Amino acid sequence: MPTFSESRRSIPDEVRIARLKRLKLALKDQIAAWSEDLDGDRVA
Repeated sequence: MPTFSESRRSIPDEVRIARLKRLKLALKDQIAAWSEDLDGDRVA
């Protein structure tokens, strides 16, 4: 059985990766929204 520090260290890595993936998707969506706003401003 892993020690407390080992189990605590291995779990946050997975959590951190999942969090980064969510942030990456959110950032992609935000950039897409910004570019749509800019395109709309240019057309208007």
